Amino acid sequence: MHPLIHSERVALGPLGRPGLLELPEVVAGLVVFVNLPQMDRQAAMDRQMADVLHRHDFGTLLLEGVPNPEVADMDLLGARVGQALCWFERQESLAAVPVGLLGSRAGGAAALIAAGTYPRRIAATVCCGACLGPAAQSLDRVLAPTLLVVAEADDEVLRHNGAALRAMVCKKRLEVIPRATWLFEEPGAWVSVSEYASEWFCNHLGPVQHANFPVLRAR
Repeated sequence: MHPLIHSERVALGPLGRPGLLELPEVVAGLVVFVNLPQMDRQAAMDRQMADVLHRHDFGTLLLEGVPNPEVADMDLLGARVGQALCWFERQESLAAVPVGLLGSRAGGAAALIAAGTYPRRIAATVCCGACLGPAAQSLDRVLAPTLLVVAEADDEVLRHNGAALRAMVCKKRLEVIPRATWLFEEPGAWVSVSEYASEWFCNHLGPVQHANFPVLRAR
């Protein structure tokens, strides 16, 4: 794991819902995970992805405390992205750092909805195995360069991601992971997804920033 110099749980929004903020010594950007972390496998995948991003000098914010892991509440997830953006702006050391969004499955749709809601504040978006139907009305409002990563064997999601790619007007790309199924459970599949994601953020989140991290304001 890349060494971190700051790791803490922060309170976001009026309800103080938690997020896990992790920052390396040099920060190239901040990546907000727009996912449902109570699902055990998703939590493990997020942890692996965060470790890869840290090695590339990205800070990460993993949103926690989504009430129902079986139901994707797009409004709730989108609101939490907005709360995270406002929180970043209140932190002197983070206010100017570019922000990217990363979402898997239902979280991918929520990430694109948020990117369409805050088009001037999101610098890059990555969606992994995402069910993008709920984001259909937001696709033409997304300005951030967007990477869609899909498993080769996930025919339905691959078809819907292809349609989403055609609907988006931003810089965009679709990567297909060979022989992978929808959960990317095959050996090396999620590693490939992580590499594509980190490369995309490296190319689109801007130059690195050296920063000192004071005590961060919780609200």
